[in-house]
Amino acid sequence: MNFAALVAGGYDWHVLRPRRLVTDAVHCCAAPPSGLPTLTRLRPRPSSEQRQPRLRLLIAALGTFFVAAMLGTAFAPTLVVSNPLLLIALNPVLRHLVLASNQVDAATFFAVAGLRLLGPDPFHYLLGLWYGPAALAWLERKSARAGRILRLVERAFARAGLLILFVAPEGIVCLLAGAARVPPWLFVTLDVAGTLCTLTLVRLFGRRYEQGIRGVLDFIEGNILALTVASVVLVVASALWRRRRARLEAS
Repeated sequence: MNFAALVAGGYDWHVLRPRRLVTDAVHCCAAPPSGLPTLTRLRPRPSSEQRQPRLRLLIAALGTFFVAAMLGTAFAPTLVVSNPLLLIALNPVLRHLVLASNQVDAATFFAVAGLRLLGPDPFHYLLGLWYGPAALAWLERKSARAGRILRLVERAFARAGLLILFVAPEGIVCLLAGAARVPPWLFVTLDVAGTLCTLTLVRLFGRRYEQGIRGVLDFIEGNILALTVASVVLVVASALWRRRRARLEAS
């Protein structure tokens, strides 16, 4: 399925199939088709003048979340022992959530981890909603690997978009949801519900394997300096390698 056509034509979430629409694929600012159901009638995307400051705001917000995640990963061995709440506030990836689950009370865990997981999602959604295929084309040009992942997720999303949004409301999925013009209320509902289900499963897993997780934490605490240094080095090396690979692919 051609994703540009999917985005240009909108998406009918009552029947889960794309609709064609004659549009300007360069500016990606077509008005919605008149045949859309009343519940999913959509407004046109913003004009070029409106979109420039919005783009800067979106990039700044997502860049802030990215930097926080890198800091969390780099100093994870220290934070998971000394301040697990700060760790999941910086980077709530699954391994960090599991290691922190038994160290933080349930209410605080759900509040901090939930807000941090949900934080970037509206920005990814708006990026897809306002810029549509232009944002996806830019991502594909930046990295061949990212392009392959994008096409894979795109095919899965075209078949079962709502289910994927519930099960894995990650950044690229939220971007696709915005580009496919999923109604905002539906996006928020599935995003929040899926995130809460994930955190519930993490808490249950943490309780079930508490002894094993405690053993991992004891190992980290006994080797905290070496592991932190290694983690920082790996994060820096990985960032430099990704930057070099992106330049090579661009050339």
